[in-house]
Amino acid sequence: MIWIKRMEKILDYIEEHLTEAIDFDEIAKLACCSNYNFQRVFSFCMEIPLAEYIRNRRMSTAADELRTSDIRILDIAVKYGYESQEAFSRAFMKFHGVTPKQARNANVKLKVCPKATLMYKESNKPMNASSYFLEKKPTGELLRNKPPSPITLNFPVSMWSYMEYTGYNSNTMQTYTLIAALCGDTYNAGLALTEDYGILTAVEQFGYKCDIYSTRQSDINYIPESELRERIINEIIVNKRPVIAVNVVDCCFGGVIVGYKDSGECLLNWGYFPFDFSDNPQPIITECRDWYGKTQKVIFIDKCLNFHVALKQIYINGLKKAVEYLGNARGLKTEKFFLEWRNRLMENEPLISNDYSLIDPMWCDYAEKRFYAGQFMLQLKAFLPQYETKLNQLWDIFGRKINSLMYEYIDKVDLTPGADCDSINKVKLNDETIRKEMCEIVNRCEEEERKAASLISDIITMLDLEKDLSITEN
Repeated sequence: MIWIKRMEKILDYIEEHLTEAIDFDEIAKLACCSNYNFQRVFSFCMEIPLAEYIRNRRMSTAADELRTSDIRILDIAVKYGYESQEAFSRAFMKFHGVTPKQARNANVKLKVCPKATLMYKESNKPMNASSYFLEKKPTGELLRNKPPSPITLNFPVSMWSYMEYTGYNSNTMQTYTLIAALCGDTYNAGLALTEDYGILTAVEQFGYKCDIYSTRQSDINYIPESELRERIINEIIVNKRPVIAVNVVDCCFGGVIVGYKDSGECLLNWGYFPFDFSDNPQPIITECRDWYGKTQKVIFIDKCLNFHVALKQIYINGLKKAVEYLGNARGLKTEKFFLEWRNRLMENEPLISNDYSLIDPMWCDYAEKRFYAGQFMLQLKAFLPQYETKLNQLWDIFGRKINSLMYEYIDKVDLTPGADCDSINKVKLNDETIRKEMCEIVNRCEEEERKAASLISDIITMLDLEKDLSITEN
């Protein structure tokens, strides 16, 4: 798998630069994704945050040098990036439980953090006789002369999995970004699921229809578990089509049912994370015993509507949808989101102590969603080169400034992307002064969104003017 090969290169890169200042942005480039996204994936794969892994490797190699050489402790400290012997000694003591001087004693036991390794196991063991699964379709080209089939609709794995099945996997980032923009996922607040009308709009842009069912009894499109399971299995066996299950929490970032095992107690999905390419030949079996209870929406891609929309127009429609989801500078649709965020930050101490969801992961994926909104603006330049300056400004707001503010936000409580909530500095979190500083960062994010909404409105106004002039001339 390509993501494993990339991770191996990254681990080698870290080893080669242990005695230097490691640039996390450079590491993310090797992974072909954003700094924020890569740190989350690294933590998920390795069960340790990236920064902590690097510190542990440095402490391990430094201990080895102490044992096998006569180099001064100060020189070793400087070599591994510490400004003083005292700072190095504190870090060394925290990791090994002994001082650097004591570590020179061969009888003293030291901790070792070996270089991480990745293993990929392939099995020829046949699936259970009661299993159902779809054969992968041949690879095809993506976004060339015509729009592709509807790839998927909400979360990264859902996107990638459906692409892997249909064979459209030549540019995952482009397709995911486009559809996420169309259905509003890049502008949604936190982990709020895309509204049904947004999903329907996105699918119809590509010339298809879909049916959406809910597992919540309060929804008009609610469907009981037994009936939904029967429909899913029928879709897979009879129609030979996969089904998208949204918000299956046992699957990393959502999941796609492309097969069923043991009468629907296990999901099969292709993919792991939205890298640009995948050569994974087999689906991954993901145990999910309570799939129905952990699913909020199930989407069935229906028949083709037999009409064609130019790709440029689809992108322009995606930009126009941004105003519908984000609002404008005078009235942001996300104002309620920011208000709730600030209110929760300033709740009383016991509530703050017991609920860290407003901190991790960067308040429910807010930064990640805006990063993909920025990616959409970058892609749009190919279709609207006359607005390159404004689109670059939008990328700067969504993809850089907001992400940077979120790093600043979580740093206030000593948290790194992908780190476990337990690593939050609870003393700082319960400090009202620090929380007020965090509220100020939230204010700055809201102000950046107002600037973005104003820029988007300006571009749409100019596009409509261009269209009117064209009609007049004709």
